[in-house]
Amino acid sequence: MMFEVGTEVGAYRIVEKLGKGGMATVYKGYHARLDRYVAIKVLHAAFKEDDSFLRRFTREAQVVARLEHSNIVTVYDYAEQQGHPYLVMRYIAGETLKERISRTPLRLAQTLEIAAAIGSGLDYAHEQGVLHRDVKPSNILISEQGHVYIADFGLARIVQAGESTMSQEMIMGTPQYISPEQAKGEDDLDARTDVYSFGIVLYEMITGQVPFKSDTSYAVIHSQIFDPPPKPSSINQDVNPKMEEVLLKALHKSPAERYQSAGELVTAFTAAAGSQPAEQDTADTGPGRVDEPEITAPVVAPPAPLTNHSPPLRPQRIQEDARKPEVASGEPAPTSHGSWLPKAGITAVLIIAVFLLLSLLRGIRQQRSANQPADDRPAGVVDVATDSTTAVVEEPPELTLELPQEIRPVSELERLLNANPADSQLRFELALAYLDNDRDGDARTLIGDALKQTRRAVGFAAVAERLMETDRAGLAVMVLQEGLARFENDAGLQQMLMMAMLLDQTPMRLVQSYVDQLSQQPRGAAQITIKVGEAYLAFQRRNLDGALSIINSTLEIENNPYLNDLYFLQGLTYLEMGKNGEALTAFEAASASRPSRWMSLRIAKIVQEQELE
Repeated sequence: MMFEVGTEVGAYRIVEKLGKGGMATVYKGYHARLDRYVAIKVLHAAFKEDDSFLRRFTREAQVVARLEHSNIVTVYDYAEQQGHPYLVMRYIAGETLKERISRTPLRLAQTLEIAAAIGSGLDYAHEQGVLHRDVKPSNILISEQGHVYIADFGLARIVQAGESTMSQEMIMGTPQYISPEQAKGEDDLDARTDVYSFGIVLYEMITGQVPFKSDTSYAVIHSQIFDPPPKPSSINQDVNPKMEEVLLKALHKSPAERYQSAGELVTAFTAAAGSQPAEQDTADTGPGRVDEPEITAPVVAPPAPLTNHSPPLRPQRIQEDARKPEVASGEPAPTSHGSWLPKAGITAVLIIAVFLLLSLLRGIRQQRSANQPADDRPAGVVDVATDSTTAVVEEPPELTLELPQEIRPVSELERLLNANPADSQLRFELALAYLDNDRDGDARTLIGDALKQTRRAVGFAAVAERLMETDRAGLAVMVLQEGLARFENDAGLQQMLMMAMLLDQTPMRLVQSYVDQLSQQPRGAAQITIKVGEAYLAFQRRNLDGALSIINSTLEIENNPYLNDLYFLQGLTYLEMGKNGEALTAFEAASASRPSRWMSLRIAKIVQEQELE
């Protein structure tokens, strides 16, 4: 079998499998005539018939082969073995920066040395007109001798020609490190997109964590575009004000307000670090840090394995900040058997107060996840032979949907929309007004028009989440159905639609129809979403024990990406059974799993109203 240990691939003999990514596997090879080891990246068989992936793989070889710099991994060769394309690169014996940070925190002096090397390599690539677009610790290699290399230009872009090694229909990158403009799918990228990602790497080296974390890529991308990063000093108190100022400037949402080159960032940070107390330059940059010897681990950038990020056995208490009830846009859900949602009963004063506090929700989410390890779980196609963190990230639209609490009359909105046909806000408000007047068909037509320019699944998800935050689940259902009409196999949209249907208390026959539809997909493709639907149907039939059994068994599925949804439903079921203590524990588990904002709001409201303190 090809590419097994001991087989010959061109002039190379495979001696070891180093790791496997979503699109390629990396092997260690030996070139006998040159007496040297190499790294061989082989495209997976599943992609070799796909012209877009082949073009990307070929372009990677061409792009990186032109880069000759001491801090960039050298490409030696590109060829095929029985129709299987492979790339031959310099073999770096050492470890990735990701592994280095995870193993033992860096001293400040080490951070400065690594940053200087990364900055030098990036500036050189940018001078050649090449953007990396996936700068992250797992793409930074540190040799056994301590030399730093930038690896994996698989997403590189040739600036002058506007060419890319990726499909034009995809926005690819790693959510935790992607720049706001790249996350939004902008075409006019320049060196400052890499400066942003480099800034996050520097932030992580100093604080031990990335600024934005969540169970879903959608939430992380939303934060990259809109949320201010937590101040580094709030995570590591040894970060001085000047260092903090540099890091926050590097992570500015506007490219014009960032450092204009990687070297400029390194210079500014080095100068800021010089104002650190003298003893801290040789001591630790964070609590409990120790002086580390030279790196000696004999490994070379294998993919990081996926892990099951389950919540703790005893979840943390729901933070006081997150217990503020959400804004409701209409009558609260009634309290009755057969409903998974308890009565709201919020006073007008409380609603107004909460509306004013909505701007704080992003900070609350960051506080909630501040002590949680970075979750680099993928949300799509995994990138070539680096680690398992690179996800296909799709372009969101402008996420500025701000609908009024009180929806205006249909006649007034129709008149306004006729005068301003390009106003998406008016389209959504009129769609809500149509729903309130049982004109579902008209509402659906408006939603289709409003989202016809949305070309990425994440755009639909982001709009739906905003609607669900303000108790407009009915319209969120329509948005997600429109999204699935274009992206029928998107697992994230499928799960979100199921949750929106449950929040909207969609009739059982429609939920059953959706479950049946999902069941027709390839086995296991929507396994968890189907189970959620089955649990809802059992609940509505007053089979609470059956609903709980389905939820509990689904929670045991390995690498479950929807733990927060399941714990949330578990809490609602326990609440209906009158088991308030178990309900609170379940809601705490949902909060520990870093849920979406709509869920955080709803949990906080339920906890307060049901007096589950």
